[in-house]
Amino acid sequence: MKFNYAIMPETYKMTIGTLNNFAPYMIEGYEKTISLAAARNSTASFQILVSADRRFTLNVGKSVFFAQKRRPAVRIEADTKGLFEFEFNIESLLPDDDRCCKADILESNPVKELEDDTAAAVFADIKIGKDAVPGKYEIPISFYESELFSGEEKIAQAKITLEVFAYTLPDMQDSPFFLDLWQHNCNIARKYEVEPFSDAHFEIMNKYLASMARLGQKTVTLIMSDTPWSGQWCHLETRNEANLYEYSIAKIFKEEDGSFSYDFSAAQRYIDLCAKHNIKDEISLYGLVNVWCDYLGGFDSITPDHPDGLKLRYYDKAESKYKYITKGAEVDAYIKAVHDYFVKTNQINKVRIVADEPADTEAYRRITEHIKSIAPKFVFKAAINHSEFIPEFADTVADYVPSLLSLSAEFDKILEYKESMKNSRFTWYICNQPHHPNIMLRNDLCEGLLIGVLTSYLEMDGFLRWNYTVWTDHPKNDIRYFGWPAGDLCFVYPGAGTEPLLSLRYKALYRGIELCILLNEYKKSNDPKELFDKVIFTKDVRDFFENGEIIAKDKLCSVDYKDYDFIRRTCLEALS
Repeated sequence: MKFNYAIMPETYKMTIGTLNNFAPYMIEGYEKTISLAAARNSTASFQILVSADRRFTLNVGKSVFFAQKRRPAVRIEADTKGLFEFEFNIESLLPDDDRCCKADILESNPVKELEDDTAAAVFADIKIGKDAVPGKYEIPISFYESELFSGEEKIAQAKITLEVFAYTLPDMQDSPFFLDLWQHNCNIARKYEVEPFSDAHFEIMNKYLASMARLGQKTVTLIMSDTPWSGQWCHLETRNEANLYEYSIAKIFKEEDGSFSYDFSAAQRYIDLCAKHNIKDEISLYGLVNVWCDYLGGFDSITPDHPDGLKLRYYDKAESKYKYITKGAEVDAYIKAVHDYFVKTNQINKVRIVADEPADTEAYRRITEHIKSIAPKFVFKAAINHSEFIPEFADTVADYVPSLLSLSAEFDKILEYKESMKNSRFTWYICNQPHHPNIMLRNDLCEGLLIGVLTSYLEMDGFLRWNYTVWTDHPKNDIRYFGWPAGDLCFVYPGAGTEPLLSLRYKALYRGIELCILLNEYKKSNDPKELFDKVIFTKDVRDFFENGEIIAKDKLCSVDYKDYDFIRRTCLEALS
């Protein structure tokens, strides 16, 4: 068997399906080694590509595996002499909107059967402990071939150079980077076929929260009414089925005497579960303001005398039926009950009433003024994609989350607000736009690193993304969804067990956040201009867009991994 391998940077993305792109025979001419740099309490990552001229089984684990149809096996092993923990994940590819297949999923299964003249990519993570001894290490990566009971024979060996610096990265959960990834927990329940907010559901959510904590997640998402986004108009999807409806974590009862009672125990249980993972800085309530109403799909407002479109399901004990509230006064009573619960439990200071991209200035003003009249201690936060909202609601919205476009359009105002609103957080977000920088399936993974660099460069407190687990019905086969680029829906995938499967885009976001933390520390004693100049070509954020469209990528930023590696090494050298 003729076997080939290559060692690639962590930001490499295998893509199959275009001319002048990847083909298995090309691996022979690729790099066979790589030099890595890492802080303590961090990771160093790279990728391994493998191919052969005949079918074989790739095994990155320790257990024996025989394919049903006889074939040789190739096993990969790293020898760290017990100094570092190594993790290998075979990558799976997904179809993108251009019909090319692109690597993203990091599989938990350590085995993959490959056919003749095909290739596979493996993501490799070296975990550096807090007590790791600084210095340079050479780590051999060995490839062993065997067939049935023949015993293994070493057929190739690569050497990885790792430099561990003395600087210790803070635990991501304790870092100042404010990461706000929304949690769509009913989608998790659907994929694992469990009752929403049951014991089984909480066990699964625990695993997903652990994966978010490793990124440094800071916010708790609580959805407080049914379908606040109208399922993202999923009823219109015809290509790839996707049930995206989310439901309230609160329970409402109409007692036999006609009064209403409210059960927030599941919400509190979720808050407490998040706190176990140190996710506790903010409690974000969705579905109380700026509810999206899909008039054509049947998701219009059902409370004509209320300024918003909340859908609140309750159980009528007298009739043993579930119904929806249709009176504005009863909606107000629920909102007040939510408010009073968080006041009574001394959590109100962490609560934010979040609006997702309000589009109508006057409507949003009416809604917020109405809520303040019945729930005076609620504080508002808004993800804004209309720049005119920023000056309009300076006296109403405490925490701003402008899109990159809004940030560009209103950067002067945002700087003023940051100066005058010392107790407010200013984060930013991207969603299905702009084309770049972004972290879709189509984007270069270096753009995920750029997110962290831009956060530091623009002096923002953190980053928001809406899409951690918003899956199509079969996300491991296809994550394309009408109207939005593939990858806009999720960062992780549902595993066969209860553990989420991470992705290349998750890893890129992690590395970007790490770069932001390093840069912010570096800036305290050093001029960062040289570092920012390496990857940000257009210096003024106000020039990122022309007529509402993002400028060309080669004018905006670098997608060369070496430039980001330079930033990392320079920061680590200065901080160690």
